Amino acid sequence: MQFEVWAPEARGVSLRLQGHAYAMERAPDRPGWWRCAAEAGHGARYGFSVDGGPVLPDPRSRRQPDGPDGPSAVVDHGR
Repeated sequence: MQFEVWAPEARGVSLRLQGHAYAMERAPDRPGWWRCAAEAGHGARYGFSVDGGPVLPDPRSRRQPDGPDGPSAVVDHGR
């Protein structure tokens, strides 16, 4: 699955997914966007860390089961 986040001023962004960290890369065709691919199933919890800061939820998340400050959850619309 492809994860993306807009962080135009960031020097580095990582995806935190189910206890694992994945380095994200700048999207060469979309200024300000970062992306990476990772395996994730329905309900998997994730967030993003910008420049080594705290893990924040996905601002475009479809599901926030633990409230607005908790981790985001993957939604499988085909399920």
